[in-house]
Amino acid sequence: MSNLLIGKLLEEKNNILVYFVRPGTPWEKPTIEHANKFIREYLLKKFDLNDFPPKYNYS
Repeated sequence: MSNLLIGKLLEEKNNILVYFVRPGTPWEKPTIEHANKFIREYLLKKFDLNDFPPKYNYS
């Protein structure tokens, strides 16, 4: 199963957005990984995502 298919299944089943870097642009990956690291290390540990307004609540 391809990563793109897995991403689509995650989006549909969990009502979330999944982002991939564009093919042929490997320099984008560190930016995405840095953003993911920030979200995992800071937001998810310190905040309850249900406390965010619906505009920002993706849980």
